[in-house]
Amino acid sequence: MLGLWQVVTEFEEQWANGKVEGWENKGPENGHVPAQHTVIDLDYYSTVEELMEVGPEKLKEIYNPLKLPMGWDGKPIPYWLYKLHGLGQEFKCEICGNYSYWGRRAFERHFKEWRHQHGMRCLGIPNTKNFNEITSIEEAKDLWKKIQEWQGVNKWRPDLEEEYEDKEGNIYNKKTYTDLQRQGLI
Repeated sequence: MLGLWQVVTEFEEQWANGKVEGWENKGPENGHVPAQHTVIDLDYYSTVEELMEVGPEKLKEIYNPLKLPMGWDGKPIPYWLYKLHGLGQEFKCEICGNYSYWGRRAFERHFKEWRHQHGMRCLGIPNTKNFNEITSIEEAKDLWKKIQEWQGVNKWRPDLEEEYEDKEGNIYNKKTYTDLQRQGLI
C-alpha cells in the first residue's frame, strides 16, 4: 500500500510541474478544446475587484442557487422545466445497486438499460415488463416466485389432461383410460 501512495504523489508532482510524458504544456484540458462554461472557484478570489475582472457574463453563468441541472448551453435549465419534468424527485433502485434516478422519465427508462438488466440477471430473474416499477430485490424475488407458481398451475400436465378415445367414441383422460384398460373393460 505504501508503494501505491508513493507512485501517486510522484505522479502528482510530475503533473504539477508539467513533466508527464505526452501531456506537456497542455494544461488541465488534456489536449481537448477547453470548455466554454467552466465552473469558477469563488474561493480563489479574495476581493470583489479580482472577481469583477472575470466579467459579468462569466459571473452570470456561475449563479445557480437552486442547483438546477445544466442545459445544452451550459446554463441552468429554467425552473419551470425542472418542475415539469419532475427532476427534483429522486428514485432509488435497489436492484441497480441503490443507484439514484432523477425524474420520472429517467426512472422509467432505466428498466431497459444495462444496469437494471445486469442486476436482474444476477438475481436469476428475466427482465420482463412484469417487473417494471419493481425496485426492491425482495419484491422482485417474491413476484418471480409467484409467477413461477402460477405458471406451474397453468402448465400442461399430460397425465391429467391428455385425452384418449375408445372404440365406441368415449373420451377419457390418460389415468382413467389406463385403469379401464388394465381391468379389461376397454
